[in-house]
Amino acid sequence: MTTKECSNAAIEVPGVSDNKKTLHTGGWFVICRILVKKYHSRLHEYRFTFTPHGEHCRSTSPDVETELTMQSPLEITETEQYWLRSRDVSDSPKIGGDDYFTDYNVTRPEEVKSDDLPPADSEAVREIDREALEKKKTIGKWQVTGSADRIEQLWPELLADAEAGIIWAVKAMTAFGYEELPMYDDYLLTVYTPNYFERHDVNRVREHLRDERDVTHELYYKPDIYTTKGIVGETTEEFGLSAPARYIE
Repeated sequence: MTTKECSNAAIEVPGVSDNKKTLHTGGWFVICRILVKKYHSRLHEYRFTFTPHGEHCRSTSPDVETELTMQSPLEITETEQYWLRSRDVSDSPKIGGDDYFTDYNVTRPEEVKSDDLPPADSEAVREIDREALEKKKTIGKWQVTGSADRIEQLWPELLADAEAGIIWAVKAMTAFGYEELPMYDDYLLTVYTPNYFERHDVNRVREHLRDERDVTHELYYKPDIYTTKGIVGETTEEFGLSAPARYIE
C-alpha cells in the first residue's frame, strides 16, 4: 500500500484521556488510535508513515516505541459499548456535517414538509412516514452485514468516506455488541443518510456501497423511527409491514 512520509508531527503521548489525538502534518489531518507501548513524560516530535486515510500509522522515533493504528470495532469488548461511531474516532467536520445538505441537494430534517413524503406501498408505511414528518425524525441507514473480517475491512474505508463527506456517517458493531445482540447473525455496519424522504440520496449512497465498496448482498434501509418503534423481524406484522425496512434493494 502506498505510504506518505510526514515529519514533525507533534503528539503528546502521556496522559491521553480519550485515547485519540489529531496529527496535523502540512495541512493533512489524520485521526489515529494511540496504543502506547512505552513513552517518556514530555512532548516528543515524531516521524510517521501512514496510509492515505490513516488506517495505519507507525512512529519511527528512535527513543519511543509507539504504534498508532485505527482501532477495529472487533477489538472492543468493553461492557455496554455495542457500537463504534465515526464521530467517536474522527473529528472531521464532514461527519454529520451541514455541507452534506447542499452538496447532495438534501432537505434538512427540520425543513421537511408533507409534500416531501416518499411514495408508500401501504397505509401502514405511510402512517410511519407521517409520524417521522411530525417528529422531524428522518435519519436512516443502510444495513451492511458480513463476517468479522469483512466488517474489519469495510470500517476504515467507510470511515474515510464519512470524513470526505461522501456518506453522512457510519457506525460499526463492536465485538461486545455482536455477543450481546442475539438478533444479529452477522456483524453489522450502518451507513447513514440524514433524510430518508430524499430517495435520490438514499439511492446514491446505496450505489456507492455497490460500486466503490463491493457490497453485493441484499441491503435493508431502516429509518431511525423504525428502530425507535421497535420494528424488527419478529414485530413486523404487528405494525402491518412486510419487512423491518423502508427500502430493500
